[in-house]
Amino acid sequence: MRPLNLTSSERAELIRRAAAWPRRGREARRARVILLLAERATWAEVMQQLGCSRGFVARWLQRFLDARVGGLLQHHHGSVPRVITARLRRRIVEAAGERTASGAPRWSTRRLGARLGVSHMTVQRIWEGSDVGGARRRRP
Repeated sequence: MRPLNLTSSERAELIRRAAAWPRRGREARRARVILLLAERATWAEVMQQLGCSRGFVARWLQRFLDARVGGLLQHHHGSVPRVITARLRRRIVEAAGERTASGAPRWSTRRLGARLGVSHMTVQRIWEGSDVGGARRRRP
C-alpha cells in the first residue's frame, strides 16, 4: 500500500478526535486507524493495537480516502419516512376518544400506537396537532 499522506489540518483534526476517547470512543477509534496508517503502521499492527478486524481497517481507510476526514462520520441511512394520511389521522383521533381495552378512560400513546400498529411518536404528533388529550400536552 502506498503511504497515506495527511495535511496538517487533517492531522490536527484526527488527533483531536482520537483524544476524545472514551467519550466518543467509536469516532476516536476510526481516527486512530488513520493516524496509525499515516505513521506507516502495518494493517496487522493497527488491528493488534486497536483490537479491530481487517474489515474495520479496510472500511474506514476507504471512507477516509473517498471523503477524507468527513468520511469518518458514521452513516445513518434511517428509515423510510412514514406519510401520515388523513385516514390514519382520523383513526388515531377516533380511537383516542374510545375507552381502552381495560376500561380506562384514556389511552397512553404507546398503548394506542401498539393497538393501531403505528409508533407512539406518530400518535403523539397527531394528538398535539389535533389537541386530543389536552391534559397530556406539555405546558410552555
